[in-house]
Amino acid sequence: MLNVYLTDQTLATGTGVVRTDHADLGQMLAAQLREFLIKHSCQITLRPVLDADRVPAVDAYEIPQQIRDTVRLRQVASVFPYSSATGARMDLDHTVPYRWDGTPGQTAPANLGPLARGEHNAKTHGRWDVTSPHPGVFLWRSPHGFWFLCTNQGTQSLGPLSDHHYRDRKTSVA
Repeated sequence: MLNVYLTDQTLATGTGVVRTDHADLGQMLAAQLREFLIKHSCQITLRPVLDADRVPAVDAYEIPQQIRDTVRLRQVASVFPYSSATGARMDLDHTVPYRWDGTPGQTAPANLGPLARGEHNAKTHGRWDVTSPHPGVFLWRSPHGFWFLCTNQGTQSLGPLSDHHYRDRKTSVA
């Protein structure tokens, strides 16, 4: 499956730039996409963009497809510092770790971010910590106390910072 992201204007006019989630294709002109689809005899299914604010949270650890799609639309790449991992097979990690006590609404787009498997293991077992002050914005603390701000624009190193603000946010669910 190839996901293509385009504006309503590009869809209506057939001109403009489109973005794909395929590592080898990336961004291209709508005309190039049209040629690619014709050459490969692709079947097309149109789906609306999901509004993350309208996708309800669920009370389960498993991530429903609608939430998965919403997160992957928001974050096309891993949210781990300096990661270049992309693709639909990445893990979706609960930023605030899932609690098995039945706390409702823990699985929601605001509490999830894509990670490659090794990055997910580094967070879970390697003493990396993360918080998300806003959906799509991830603040990471390395095991050595260095901080990194990760968004769709990339990673910004913040250096060593005080931990007192971070500890307060880590225990709450967005």
